[in-house]
Amino acid sequence: MKSSYLQSMLGVLGLKPMNWSLVISSVVLSVGFVVGSSNIYKGFVEQNVPVSVQQQPQRYDTPNVEPLLLTLEEAARYLNMSEYKLKVIVQNEAYIAEKSIDFIGERFPIIKYDTEIYVSKEGLKDWVKSATGLNKQYYSDPTKHTK
Repeated sequence: MKSSYLQSMLGVLGLKPMNWSLVISSVVLSVGFVVGSSNIYKGFVEQNVPVSVQQQPQRYDTPNVEPLLLTLEEAARYLNMSEYKLKVIVQNEAYIAEKSIDFIGERFPIIKYDTEIYVSKEGLKDWVKSATGLNKQYYSDPTKHTK
């Protein structure tokens, strides 16, 4: 009697009787999705992997292959200079270019990607020859360069 009463009430409300196997399947699937997602997240956290869409690309260290580009830190080590002094050189040349001051010789061989600076290893050799041959002078205050 109860089932016919429920069916008549559902009919009055314009609802169809529920398919319980569909409801149970949906609940089991939802619980499985939540548990699986949390396990994946825990795996990332345990491995100290940032769970961010914008992960920084890795540098690839390929054995027996000399890199063409160096980071500013690597270029400083290669030139036996401080990273600060290389940044000063980059700032000096940017200031000279911005102010349209005549520039003689090779420019410091950089490539900028967003805020990162990479230096051409081959270009460094040419730059050193040019800068030393012309007795280039760089200043901690780039405004000392004049037209």
